Amino acid sequence: MASFNGNSELRLRTRAADSALRVAKGAARLNTGGEPLSEQEVRNCVAVMLNKDLFKWLMDRSTFGPFVTTVAQTDKAIDKQSAVELVLRFVAFRHVEYDGRMDVHEYLDHALIEIADTEVEIDWDEEKQHFERVFLRLNAAMGERTFKRWDGSDFKGKFLMSLFETVGYGTSVNIDSIEDESDPDEFIRSRARDIWGDDTFIKNSGAGVRGTTRLSKLIDFAKDFFAP
Repeated sequence: MASFNGNSELRLRTRAADSALRVAKGAARLNTGGEPLSEQEVRNCVAVMLNKDLFKWLMDRSTFGPFVTTVAQTDKAIDKQSAVELVLRFVAFRHVEYDGRMDVHEYLDHALIEIADTEVEIDWDEEKQHFERVFLRLNAAMGERTFKRWDGSDFKGKFLMSLFETVGYGTSVNIDSIEDESDPDEFIRSRARDIWGDDTFIKNSGAGVRGTTRLSKLIDFAKDFFAP
C-alpha cells in the first residue's frame, strides 16, 4: 500500500485521540482482571480506533523475522507488546522530532497520533522496504547480539534500549552510505564495539539516566557516530 486510506473523519478522530489516550490509560489503571496494561497495549487500542491500517502495519513489522531476531525480546515483553513499541519508535525517530521536553512515553503517544494524521506524507510501501532493509542488514551483521553490551570480547546480556536508539537509528539514517562500504557488516560491528568507548554514549546511557535525557542526546549522536 502506498498510503493508508484516509477519510473526512480522520482529523476529527485525531483530535480526539489525546482524550482517548487519557481515557484508555485511566481504564488500564482500573483494570482488575490481571496485570495493568502496558503503555503500548494502551496505544494499540487507540491505534485501532484512529487508523486500523496503521495498527496492522505496526503489528506486521513487529513479526518480521530479522527484526524479531535482532531485538531478542522475552516472551513476557512480547506479550506486553514491546516489539510493537520498538517498531513505533523506529518510525517515530524518522518522522516525528523529539524536542526533549516530553516524557518518552508521551512522545510515543504524540508520535502515534502524528503518524496516523499525516499518512499522506509517508509512503508506507517505502517505509516497509526501509525497515526491512535496515533489519536485514543488522541481522546479517550481528543477529541476536545487535542490541547487547560489548564486554571486551563479545556482545552479551539483555537487550538495551540505548543501543536500539543508537545502533538501530544510526544504521537507519545512514543505511545508504553504510551499504556503500566494502564490508557493511564489519562496519556495523566495529561501530557497535567502539560505541562502548565513547564518552557521549557512556554518559547518556545506562542505569540512572532518565529516558528523556538519553533520547534527546543519543538520537543526534547516533546520526554522526554511524556515518561512514
